[in-house]
Amino acid sequence: MKILRSVILAVLVVAGATTVRGDPDPELDPPAVRDLLIEVHRGSGAAEQALLAAGLSVLPALREGLVDSDLAVREGAMKCVARLGNIPDAEKELLAESIAVALHDSLGDLPASALYALGNLSPASRRAYSLLLDLEEEWDARMGSDAAMFLARGGEPVEPLLRESLIDRRPARRAAAARALGAIGRSSAESTAALLQALRDPVALVRHSAVMALGQQRTPDREVGLALAACLEDVDLGVRADAAASLERFRAAAVECLPALTTALADRDEIVRAAAAAAIGSVGTKGAGEADARRVVAGLTKILADPNESSFTRQAAARGLGGTGALAAPALAEACGDLEPAIARAALDSLGRLGPEGRAGARAVLRRLHQGPGELRSLAFKALVKIDPESPELLAELIAALQDPEPELRRQAASLLGDLGPSATAAVPALIDALADPDRAGGGCIPEYGVSTIAAQSLRHLAPAAPAAFVDAFEHHPNLAVRLEIASLWTHATTPPSGAAPVLLEALREGCPEIRGAAARALGNLAKSRPDLLPRLVRALEDPALRVRIAAAESLAAAGSAASAAVPFLLQGLESDEIAARVAFARCLAKVVARPPEALPPLLALLQDPEPRLRAEAARLLGSLGAVTPESQARLLALRSDPAAEVRVALAVSLAAGIAEPGAVVGALIGLLDDSDPGVRVGAADSLRLLGAAARAAVPALTERLVKEEPTIRSRMEWALSQIR
Repeated sequence: MKILRSVILAVLVVAGATTVRGDPDPELDPPAVRDLLIEVHRGSGAAEQALLAAGLSVLPALREGLVDSDLAVREGAMKCVARLGNIPDAEKELLAESIAVALHDSLGDLPASALYALGNLSPASRRAYSLLLDLEEEWDARMGSDAAMFLARGGEPVEPLLRESLIDRRPARRAAAARALGAIGRSSAESTAALLQALRDPVALVRHSAVMALGQQRTPDREVGLALAACLEDVDLGVRADAAASLERFRAAAVECLPALTTALADRDEIVRAAAAAAIGSVGTKGAGEADARRVVAGLTKILADPNESSFTRQAAARGLGGTGALAAPALAEACGDLEPAIARAALDSLGRLGPEGRAGARAVLRRLHQGPGELRSLAFKALVKIDPESPELLAELIAALQDPEPELRRQAASLLGDLGPSATAAVPALIDALADPDRAGGGCIPEYGVSTIAAQSLRHLAPAAPAAFVDAFEHHPNLAVRLEIASLWTHATTPPSGAAPVLLEALREGCPEIRGAAARALGNLAKSRPDLLPRLVRALEDPALRVRIAAAESLAAAGSAASAAVPFLLQGLESDEIAARVAFARCLAKVVARPPEALPPLLALLQDPEPRLRAEAARLLGSLGAVTPESQARLLALRSDPAAEVRVALAVSLAAGIAEPGAVVGALIGLLDDSDPGVRVGAADSLRLLGAAARAAVPALTERLVKEEPTIRSRMEWALSQIR
């Protein structure tokens, strides 16, 4: 049966495809449409395409499918109606009537499919619009919010219908229309006026919905703001609370509403008081008269200091004070010492929001640095940095905090010192000591967020202001980890201090191989502007420690041809028994030779090495040099049969660099498309992509390979084809 169904489907799809070519609509009789609808339900895109291609000729059969006894047929019909275009308005009304039956069907995904179908029919179909609004009335039902979304998608054309519904005799319908207008978000002047009128509706649910809708308007309007402020005196708690929340979204545009919000701070319900406080924090007092500002601060302070208020309301008052400027600092300073941690947190956060205007609370914040849990002390530091970043007391406290028993506070101090910039130069010695901090895990986070790493990040900002401190620490600090970290900072610094060179050269003679290796890397960075340092790095290529030789080779490679004096030492190092050293020396050789052909013989010799890693590296380096000789071409192309996949991958990638005659390159890459290793096939596809039009001969092979590949590799081959054609 499965095979028979597939054959039938194929025939129907072919029939449906005729209209895509501009032929007359295919003759799909109702039984054929029904079979296709079942396939659509099963997820067949081909069946859906066939029905959509058939166009309006299948509308009668679709209407029948919408009320079919088989669930699969009904769902398939819903999906097709949701995507069908150019449906005549009269036909939309008939389809909507059929869909109405399925909206409350509890079987499968039928209600959701019906919702999408109605969204396609509205707003041209009044019946579809009405059904969507019916669903929107079920605000707590699972489809209510989706219905509002589909109504909002209708945009301006649906607004007249929604305005009509705002004066419907049914309160639930009026409320649903208001919410739908709010979902549109940028209603016309007529719709805004209708919503303002709805604020006087006798039913609280409607007023509540209108308040929410007006608060969603994307362009704050003075008239709307004043109307919402008037709703702060509504008899209904929900209306008052949502009016305050809506004004919060208006921000500074609602400054004229401050008197009403101040009055709401004395509302009998704590939810309204908290909402008003939150709105004040958002609106702020900038632009308000001094008398109004003082009344606002007094109202918030009263709530904050009242022990009978709930913690929720007091926190809202503390946050509200954060938007009222310097007048709020004394009240917030007092709240910093509150015994309830949540209140103290809110007060510290608001003082930080005040910035320099919160200086009157700085002393209270300083006291908080020595009290309570680490979280509060951390917030106190953040607040002080915003209030007075140049305070000597703050700097002293941050330096002391680097020795605090709590790792989180040490991390906070190390981070903030970096944020302070040059004004924190005095903290450099303490931060250098923090490079040896035992905290590595960052409180359960990944190691990169430990104290030592954060201290290193901060020192990168401070290094230019205190070069002598770094030089002295590298030379004399007793902790090896600290010295290594300083060398790492110099390795990556844009402008390492000139005083670093002597101590690094001295470090190359030390007995500790870790220090010698770190010094070699740091000297490589200095050598970019100090070529006189290169001879010392060349001598380091003979260091007895492997890590030092590798570091020296990497530093010399960064210097390029200026380090060509290293070539004899590099050639000698290629005879080493240590694979890592030979790889590093080969890479360096490819960078420092004055003329690329000079590097060919030793690299070609590595192509015969028994170690696959070296053969792969040699292939990559020959590709980077781009030097073509008959010998190099022949030796490289011979790697197509190398037993190691990593070598074949390196070859595939290198061929795009033009290291062989174009025809031979494309031919080799075509052969690699059939390699047993997926990495090789991806490398070959990428190289063909980079060759572009020059790789046209590979199009048939790439096309044939597409049907055999897994999705990830197939996408790379499709990309290659798009760049070649």
